[in-house]
Amino acid sequence: MLTLRLTPYRSTAWTWNSRGYVTGDGTSQVTPFPHPMVESLAITDGTRTALMVRERSAGRPATAPEPLDLSPAAFDRALTAAAAWPTDYVLVQTAPHAPVHVTTGAARTTLPVRSHITRR
Repeated sequence: MLTLRLTPYRSTAWTWNSRGYVTGDGTSQVTPFPHPMVESLAITDGTRTALMVRERSAGRPATAPEPLDLSPAAFDRALTAAAAWPTDYVLVQTAPHAPVHVTTGAARTTLPVRSHITRR
């Protein structure tokens, strides 16, 4: 399960708080369900941020969830690599003055990654 509370056109400065990702103004959060087969990672180029919650892949080291600072070119390469992840994932992309973009991997039928959107 993955809880998303996304507020477009607000803060896009994300941090990891040991349970999930939250924006600086607290208006958005991405909280993955804690499970040994789920990992989280985040990248930013100082303007854009991408948060990925994904099913772990056998034989690959675990990732650190804290946002990693990258150059704009490295950020673009990382987004390309994210789209090629071999197992299920949810990718949330934010940038100032832009809509939030949420995409999922092709294997949306597997556990443990699931999402539920609640409108308030």
